Order: sequence, then structure tokens, then C-alpha cells
Amino acid sequence: VIDLASESPVLPEFPDCGICILESHHKQGFVMPISKYEFSEVMLILDGRGFVTSGKTRHPVRKQNIITVPKDTPYFYEDDPGAPLAMLCLCLRPPVGYQAVFDLVMPTRFQVIRNLSLSREVSLHLRAIFFEQSQTRYCGVAVVTGQTLLLLSKLMRKVEAGTKDDQN
Repeated sequence: VIDLASESPVLPEFPDCGICILESHHKQGFVMPISKYEFSEVMLILDGRGFVTSGKTRHPVRKQNIITVPKDTPYFYEDDPGAPLAMLCLCLRPPVGYQAVFDLVMPTRFQVIRNLSLSREVSLHLRAIFFEQSQTRYCGVAVVTGQTLLLLSKLMRKVEAGTKDDQN
């Protein structure tokens, strides 16, 4: 799903594998009320700047920041009026049969990660997932699932190992 002029949050339509990727380009005047979803998210800011607020903490965000949001975590975005945000958003709601594998790598806390090399890796995985989901190809679901698990594993390792440049 691509929304090039989003005025409000774009919500996923999950396939059977429980993985959906969205590309959202916020329109000037984008409004997001405090929201929480029954799925986890990994977002990569592609362009623009603004703030994301979770709890009582307001985090500045800009191009190449990664945001992880566990399911049922309330948050909202505020765009800079002169530079609305554009992002890739990986939405995750794995089916019961996949739960044991995904539980090891799913986001467990809200974070803004600022790490240029990790952003590049995340971008490559998100683009591969996006491509596969936009095609009807043999083994596409396996590729989407594999790329997603690899991306989440890398995020978990980097964050847990403390090799990030800055984490809020």
C-alpha cells in the first residue's frame, strides 16, 4: 500500500502471513490522534521531520530514524509543517503458528533508533519486503517472512548489543 498524500494514518490489510508493509507520505496538515494498534510496527523515516510521542516522551524524528512500536503501545506523530514525514511502516501480526519464532525478535518497547548503518540495512530489507508484497510470485510469502525475520533479528541484536549510536 502506498499513500502519497496521507491526511491521517494508513492502516494495514494483513495477508495470511500477518506481515504488511505500507509507504506513507504525509500531506501538509496530516493529523494523527493518539493511537494504539493490535499489531507491532517497525518504521523507517524516509523524509521530512517532526516528532513522535509515546507516553510522556516527545522524540524528534527525521530521515533515516527507525521507530519500533510494540502492539498496544499508544503513540502519535506531529509533522513539521514545512517538511511532512514520509515513512515505510512494517506492520506485524504473526499468526499463531508463527508466534514462537516471532516472539524472539518482536519489538518489546517503543524506541527511536538513530544509527545510519542500521538504517541502511533496514531500508534494504523493507524495500525487499515491499517488492515481494507488490508481486504475485512463487514463494513470495516465504521471502516476505524470511526478510522480516532477518530484519527483526538484526534490530534485536544491534539494540540489545548496545551498538547503536543513539537510542531514546
